[in-house]
Amino acid sequence: SLFSAMGVDQETVSRAPSRIRWSVHEGNWFFPATINGVEGQYLVDTGANLSLLSESEAKRLGLNPSGGGSMGDSAGGSVALRAAVAPEVRIGDIVLRNVAFGVVGD
Repeated sequence: SLFSAMGVDQETVSRAPSRIRWSVHEGNWFFPATINGVEGQYLVDTGANLSLLSESEAKRLGLNPSGGGSMGDSAGGSVALRAAVAPEVRIGDIVLRNVAFGVVGD
């Protein structure tokens, strides 16, 4: 797969019960997270197979997408996809390292 080819294993560094302030906008849930030291609000999709970022968001976070591939979309088509790894992701008191993201065009 695109992610396994990167040779990076995600690691949970710290996990603890945590309270975060989440919001709902147009029926979607958003939560605060810090990726690579940069804060943002991110959509929660509990049914997603992987976490996605746009090219512009990956750039804002200092990530360097690489590789290339595609994934199927809900309409039966496909979407171009690259991969990026965030050295650190923080959500409340949870800290993850080497978190893989799919990166799609804007």
